[in-house]
Amino acid sequence: MARHIRQMLPSFPFTRLQILKLALLALGLWTLGHYVLEVWEYMGVRAEEAFWQEAVAREEARQAAYQQRLEFVRTDAYIEEEARAGLRWVRRDEHAVRPLLEEPVLPFSRAAGRGDERPTWQQWWDRFFGPTTD
Repeated sequence: MARHIRQMLPSFPFTRLQILKLALLALGLWTLGHYVLEVWEYMGVRAEEAFWQEAVAREEARQAAYQQRLEFVRTDAYIEEEARAGLRWVRRDEHAVRPLLEEPVLPFSRAAGRGDERPTWQQWWDRFFGPTTD
């Protein structure tokens, strides 16, 4: 009877061993894919960690430079330097000395190059209405 029931069932094209091999292969591929994704994520986290460590180092260096500048600004030497260079102040017992230029700068002439010494309004009047006869 059992033999008769087996004959009635459709024949399956794979054996149990082949099904087990396929299941193990699928499990291995899934595990490998999961491992690759984990490694990829780990590398991304490490790259981001390195980026933030560099950013923190840059900001710490910048803060140290600002702190050093702040310490210098709080000194009397900075006040003296800023008063002399920036504001051009001198002490009470000192005299300000300005160097003279080698060639004095001449003021700009309105009629430079043309030799016309008349006022501007008169030059325009002559252009529009003709020269005046004096």
